[in-house]
Amino acid sequence: MQRREKKCWYVIGIKKCSVIMKTKIYAVILIIFFAVNNLGAQDSGNESYKFTDNWSINANFGSSLFWGDLRVNDVWPVDKNQNERKWAYGIVLGKRINPLFEIRAQFLFGELSGTKRTEKQYFNTDYLEYNIHTTFDFVNLIYGYKPDRKLNFYALLGVGSLQYRSIKRELGTQKILATAGWNTNATVKENYMSELVFPLGLGGRFNIDRRFSVTGDLIWKYTNTDLIDLTEGKSKHDLYSYMSLGVTYRFNFSRNNREMYKKESGSTVAKKNCDEVYAFMNTKIDSIGNEVKIAQNNAKNLEAENNRVNKSLDSLKSLNVEKENKLKQLQADLNTKSNDTDPIGNKATNAFANLQGEGLTIYTKDDKVYISMDEKLIFAPGSWELSEKGIKALNKLAQVLEKYPNVNVMIEGHTDNIAFNGSGQIKDNWDLSVMRATAIAKIILKNANIDAQRITVSGHGEFLPIVPNNSKENRAKNRRTEIILIPK
Repeated sequence: MQRREKKCWYVIGIKKCSVIMKTKIYAVILIIFFAVNNLGAQDSGNESYKFTDNWSINANFGSSLFWGDLRVNDVWPVDKNQNERKWAYGIVLGKRINPLFEIRAQFLFGELSGTKRTEKQYFNTDYLEYNIHTTFDFVNLIYGYKPDRKLNFYALLGVGSLQYRSIKRELGTQKILATAGWNTNATVKENYMSELVFPLGLGGRFNIDRRFSVTGDLIWKYTNTDLIDLTEGKSKHDLYSYMSLGVTYRFNFSRNNREMYKKESGSTVAKKNCDEVYAFMNTKIDSIGNEVKIAQNNAKNLEAENNRVNKSLDSLKSLNVEKENKLKQLQADLNTKSNDTDPIGNKATNAFANLQGEGLTIYTKDDKVYISMDEKLIFAPGSWELSEKGIKALNKLAQVLEKYPNVNVMIEGHTDNIAFNGSGQIKDNWDLSVMRATAIAKIILKNANIDAQRITVSGHGEFLPIVPNNSKENRAKNRRTEIILIPK
């Protein structure tokens, strides 16, 4: 929270300048709105212009995702261990200026959340956003305006204000680490924090009829602060997104819109249509003649290609017979070698014969051999030093692995959920599980004939239990080390 206060003291000097900047931005938006509106009225010719034409209102609801510093993943910030998907809802008031542009005011209420498990922190934010943006219709630009078209796509860009309150907590203990818009204990709401926000996105609209339509928007919100999550990062700006579905109602819809239609006399229109049809028919006749010539040439080429394909098929048939004979011979060789080779699972079992019945489990699954050893079998509680019995068994396993160079070894350490409080380099269950797996790997690698690239070591702490940690016996089962033999 001290870092937040320092930033506030730094910003307070330019607080008035920020307010003036926001006021100027809103003033420019209003000037552009009325200027474009007046230009549209001038293009209407003899039609009367009404300011109340072509307004709409939209209600929407959707998913609100945070993309700032306090999150799990870079690509998609929703993790199964902590719900980072929050919800928001809003209202949009729009005014269509012409077939391409629409100016809209959006009011949005929602929440944001993010989790950083590596730092054991997460935050929650409730926010209020209002912005003004304009949309640009791609479909009307490319294909021309049609009032009864069912589907339109558009881009949007704008500017607005973000009001938010945030609380950052420690994951697990729920200890409050920092607040914004709340008092220190997060029990009393204070004034919202206020920052600029710049929405940018894409949307689609399905028109049910001239009055009603269903909309879908994906909008990215680029903010003028890095402290929504109360965590400073490399960037000076936070980012969140709003993906929504909504329903739009258009009122005072002008069918003969002033910018969309030009009045022409009946004779002029008829003559223009006849000329266009005549030119179109001539173009089609020439095109059909060219297509006939191309089809004749293609027929000749296909006949020649068919002859070549038949010759290739004959060659492939002879090659196929040779390959089948080779495959039969290879299968016979493999069967012979398989019968002469003792499976590595049997030899691994023999290597640990002196540990059988004392917490050792060996089984095969998906062509892999799993050797699972309880903690008491080879380690003292809270220690990563191997017992003499465990070292002897691992040396025998190394002799087996020496004879199977095509078998890789994965060593995984696991603990129960009771916290390990160390004072040296080993501080928690993560460190303990890694050190135990590493200790086993070092014993195996004392055999100079085993390539270290075959060995993979990992520690999972208490996060991959095989049974719930709800009893002394179950916790003992979860304190284990697994050696997995994987044929290449």
